[in-house]
Amino acid sequence: MQDRVGPAHWEAIELLPHPAAAIAPDGAIAAANASFMQLLSRGAEARPAGIGYPDCLTDLLQAADPPAGDRQAFLVARSAALRDGQADAFAIERTGEWAYRFRTVPRPEAGCLVFVEDLSEFERRDAMLAEAELLSRSGAWELDRESGQILFSKGAWALFGPGAQEKIGTLDRWITNIHPDDVGGMLAEVEKSRRTNEPFEYAYRIYRTDGQLIEINIKGRPVWDGADPPRRVRGTFQDITQVREAQRALERSEQKFRAIVENNPGIIAILGIDGRLKFVSPAGEELLAHTGPEVIDHAWTEFVHPDDIGTAMAALQRLLGRSEEAKERTELRVRHRDGHWLTMEMVGSNFLNTDGVEGIVLSAHDVTDRKETEDRLRQAQKMEAVGQLTGGIAHDFNNLLAVISGNLELIAEGLDAISGPATASLQRKCETALRATDRGATLTRSLLAFARKQTLRPSIVDLNELVEEMSELVRRTTPGNVELRIRPHDGLWLCVVDSGLMQNALLNLVLNARDAMPDGGVLTIATDNTVLDAAQAAQAEVPAGEYVLLTVTDTGIGMAPETVSRAFDPFFTTKGVGQGTGLGLSMVYGFAKQSDGYSRIASTLGKGTTVRIYLPRSTNTAAAAPAGPPAALPQGREHILVVEDDADVRDLTQSALQSLGYRAEAVSSAAQALAHLQSHPQVDMLLTDIILPEGMDGVMLADRAAELRPGLPVAFMTGHGDNAFLRNGSRHEHAPLLRKPFRRAELAEAVRALLDGPVRS
Repeated sequence: MQDRVGPAHWEAIELLPHPAAAIAPDGAIAAANASFMQLLSRGAEARPAGIGYPDCLTDLLQAADPPAGDRQAFLVARSAALRDGQADAFAIERTGEWAYRFRTVPRPEAGCLVFVEDLSEFERRDAMLAEAELLSRSGAWELDRESGQILFSKGAWALFGPGAQEKIGTLDRWITNIHPDDVGGMLAEVEKSRRTNEPFEYAYRIYRTDGQLIEINIKGRPVWDGADPPRRVRGTFQDITQVREAQRALERSEQKFRAIVENNPGIIAILGIDGRLKFVSPAGEELLAHTGPEVIDHAWTEFVHPDDIGTAMAALQRLLGRSEEAKERTELRVRHRDGHWLTMEMVGSNFLNTDGVEGIVLSAHDVTDRKETEDRLRQAQKMEAVGQLTGGIAHDFNNLLAVISGNLELIAEGLDAISGPATASLQRKCETALRATDRGATLTRSLLAFARKQTLRPSIVDLNELVEEMSELVRRTTPGNVELRIRPHDGLWLCVVDSGLMQNALLNLVLNARDAMPDGGVLTIATDNTVLDAAQAAQAEVPAGEYVLLTVTDTGIGMAPETVSRAFDPFFTTKGVGQGTGLGLSMVYGFAKQSDGYSRIASTLGKGTTVRIYLPRSTNTAAAAPAGPPAALPQGREHILVVEDDADVRDLTQSALQSLGYRAEAVSSAAQALAHLQSHPQVDMLLTDIILPEGMDGVMLADRAAELRPGLPVAFMTGHGDNAFLRNGSRHEHAPLLRKPFRRAELAEAVRALLDGPVRS
């Protein structure tokens, strides 16, 4: 064949990837490449040498098996085109198996060139492209700007919804479906691309035929077609609806995260594996330093209390060996930017292997106030528990002291009638024993003061006057190397307080201050007016308002923080054995609380101690007048009923009343007392203990007695010291209250004053 065509044609035919051949005017195959010969083999298994082109078409057509009439017409048309030297194009297809398109081009030397395209391969490519477009939710397009016609690929039609070919086929229809806010921008980009011959990209929204609004990213560039500017623009569509939704969700998540981080009052931080801070939230920056550069790239241990660094590093090491799910909790002291220490509760998680984080995430919040509140609560609970215990002990001890002191008084009175050296010696021993019971009574009063169960006799007091009255005693109490400074506040408010117990509290503070300055120093007693706001009052557990302040300050040895935390505990003392009971400050604490005020202590080693007592201001304008000298021991002959469950105290009280001339009878319970009152109408007075057995206390007994005997005088005894039952509007609010152990003189004065007082209805 090669000798029937030129060398150039033969070489070109051989190099073509698709089937090609040169056909002579008589129909003979002058030259053909291997693909063409392989194609013709579909029509016959073997071809004899010198077979012509028409015969090959006939065999191929036979293999395609079209209808007989179509076959004949097809062959006639092909022969005519070949004979006349005309261009020709036709296709031969075996349905479902193969299809080919033949194109014949006339040659100047006579005959023609035949080029063949495998249509099945094109269809496969089209199918692959269409499937790829569907999977990627993309498509291709071409716009003829002059005619307004748009060509879309299958993927593009699929993007725009069912029936899009009929509804979106021209530029006008396409624009109609674009979101109104996006039309101008999209068209401007297309026109700009045509003018500049540069590619463009734009995102817009378009309504599908089913009404759904989607977001499309369009890319395109002009197609050079000889016109200036080019008429046609070609490009691709990409459905970015899901991408944009994911982006918006990510943005919302980031905004939410940013809002949480930027408004979190605690610290949120990220540490690198080297322990340096990579990120700190705004609140953390504000807490630790003034600006980010003062924190970022600094080791986090720079902000941790030296005593807590070991704990911090141990927690970090544990985190490095854990996954993200594991959390490490710890409590550390962190330095505030102004230098003081905050207690922070921290939670850490290991995100070193998480892209975008790559660090240890710390979340910390300030628990300083909570820890202080918990400490105060524990202290209050401890003080309350100890107070209950000491109050109970004091009650029982007072009963014992009452029996001892009462009997000693009776013995001493009996000895007065006997003369002689032996009697004088016994008299001195009785007086010594009575002084011991007085000291015991003072001890129980201190216990009751701490327990806030002592009996108070509050009055209107001017603290300046009280301090001035005690100044001489204070000077005698302090040695010469201690300088006393008294600083009264001009215009000091009056306060409501038991003046006797206030003097005792002040004396206790002075003695403590003196003992804290063995080498001398300065003791300052000052008064002042102060107002507690809601926050201060809540911390002190008192009502907000106006208070009178008494401050006692020394320049002595001071106390360590752990000692200060226990200073108000009963029986706690820093003094040597036998040098103190440890009840002085606890008495002050309980007395202040029971007086509706509070006390505070502050101390620094080597610098001294300050104790403050806050007492509620009185609304009255004048202090109570001092009491006059005691009257002579009064007596009487009235009929008195004594109610006391302790047999020794009951017998003693009955004997004491009888020694004063009264007709005294005694019972051990409220039920017995009521029965006695019903059967003995001549009873002139009821003297009852407050704590009684069998479910009815002394106050309840007094109420029942008032129903049986209206106007019957009633007095109370107690070794417990709590007079709360006589406050808050009780009908017995002003009834006499004898605090055990009481002396015979106290009993005589209280009984006589009650019997001589106004008649009660």
